[in-house]
Amino acid sequence: MGQEIELKLALAPDALRALARHAVVAELPRAGRAQILVNTYYDTPDLLLRRNGVALRTRKIGRAWLQTVKCARDSAGGLSSRPEWEQPYDAAAGFDFSHIDDAAAARLLTRAQAALVPLFTTSFRREVRVFEPDATTRLSLMFDSGSIEAQGRKATISELELELERGPITALFDLARRLAALAPLWPEDASKAQRGYALFAGSADGPLFAAASPVRPQQSVLQAFRTLAFACLRQWQANAAGARRDDDAEFVHQMRVGLRRLRSVLQLFEPALPERFIAHWVPLLRARGEATGAARDIDVLCERFLQPLSRAMPDRAPLVELARHGESERRATRALLRASLSEPDLVQEVLGFSADLHLLQPGDGGLHGFAGARLAELYKRARKRAQAARARDASSLHRLRVALKALRYATEFLAPLLDARRAARYAARVARAQDGLGTHNDTVLVDAKLSAWAARGGELAAGANFAAGWYACRIDGRAARELKRARRLLARTPPWD
Repeated sequence: MGQEIELKLALAPDALRALARHAVVAELPRAGRAQILVNTYYDTPDLLLRRNGVALRTRKIGRAWLQTVKCARDSAGGLSSRPEWEQPYDAAAGFDFSHIDDAAAARLLTRAQAALVPLFTTSFRREVRVFEPDATTRLSLMFDSGSIEAQGRKATISELELELERGPITALFDLARRLAALAPLWPEDASKAQRGYALFAGSADGPLFAAASPVRPQQSVLQAFRTLAFACLRQWQANAAGARRDDDAEFVHQMRVGLRRLRSVLQLFEPALPERFIAHWVPLLRARGEATGAARDIDVLCERFLQPLSRAMPDRAPLVELARHGESERRATRALLRASLSEPDLVQEVLGFSADLHLLQPGDGGLHGFAGARLAELYKRARKRAQAARARDASSLHRLRVALKALRYATEFLAPLLDARRAARYAARVARAQDGLGTHNDTVLVDAKLSAWAARGGELAAGANFAAGWYACRIDGRAARELKRARRLLARTPPWD
C-alpha cells in the first residue's frame, strides 16, 4: 500500500500553460516525457463504492494498463492524503483485489465485483517536473490538462498537482505559495474522481453546504479543532471558487456561512489555541467576512425585499426604478467581491492557514471537559444578552443574535459528544431563534439602505421612501416576537446539562 499526499491547485487553461512555461518551473528537471492518461472509473449502479469512500479505476498509459484503488480521506486547503493500491490490470482476467491489505476495503470490493460497471472517464495530458530543494525533500509537479466525461456531459481538467514524495507536508504549502505568486491559482479539494461522480449525477459545481460535524469523541482538543477548521475551510473555499465563476447567489451565501463557521470554530477553541495563531488569523478572517457580507446583504435586499415589492405593484414606476437601482448596485458589489476573490493575497491566506493548521501539535485528550465548559460559557453569555436586549434597540438584538449563532454552531460542532437527538433538536431551535432575529436585522439594514438612497432624490427617492414605509410597520412587531422566542428557548435546560 502506498500513501498519496498531494496538494491540488486549479488554474484556467491559459494560466496553466503560462505557469508551465515560466522560467521558475521550466528550469526544473522533467520526470520523463509527457503522457496521455485515459482513466475509467467503476462502481455499482447504486454507487456502493462511492458511499463507502472507495474509488476504483483503470488507467491506460500508452499500451500499458493499471488498476488503482484509493480510499477517500478529507481534503482541505487543496491537500489530501489517502491510501492507494496500484498494480497491472488485465482486462481479460478482470479486477484483482487480493493485494489490498485494508480488510474493510477488500471485503467491499469483493462483494461489489460482480456488479461493477464503468461510470465516467477522465482523459488528460500530464507533464511532470521534479522539485528537490534539499536532500530530504522531493516533490512532483504534475500539470494536467484534459476533460472528464459522464452521461454525455463534459468538464474541463486544468490543474496542477503537487505530490509529496519525501519531506515535511509544509514543503507542499511552501512551494504552492511560491507558485501562487507567479500565476492565478486556487486550492482545489475535489479530486478528479469526485468531480466525475458529480458530473455523472448531474450535480457538478453546485454550492457546497455545511456537513455534519466530523469530530470524534476520542480526539484531543486540538485534533477536534483542526478537523472542524478544515471542514469549514472546505466549505468556504469551494463556494468562493463557485462565486468567482457563477452568478448564483447561493455560492455567496454558503461562502459566507463557511467563513462564519470557521470564525466560530476559532472563537470556540480560542482558550486552547496559541496566542500567535489567534492574533494572526482572527483579524484576517474578520476582514474577509466583511467583504463577503456586503455582497450577501445586497443579495438579500434585492431578492427578499425589492423584487417582491416591485412584482406586487408593477404599475408603480418608482418601485420599478428602485428595483433597477438595487440590481445595479448588486452587480457592482458582486464585481468587487469577484475581484477580491481573485487577489493573490487570498490564495496566500488559504494556503498559509492550511499550513498553520498542520503545524499545530495535536496534544492529548480532555475534549469532553473542554467542550462542556465552553458550551456552558456560550449558553450563559446568550442568556445574559437575551435578558439585556430590548425590542426597540437594534444593537442589543444584534448582540443577542451573534451570541445565539455562536451557541448554535458550538452545539453543532460538538454534537458527536452529546446526546445526538437532544443536540439536534436544540441546535434547530437555536437556529430558528437566530434566523428570526436575522430577518429582523435584515429589515433594519434595508431601512438604513433605503434612507441613504432616498437622499439622492428623484424617482429613486420616491421608491425608497414608499418601500421604507411599507416595511417600517414590520420592524417593531417582529423584534418583540423574536426576542420573546429567544428568551423562552434560553430558559430551557440545554442538552449538555
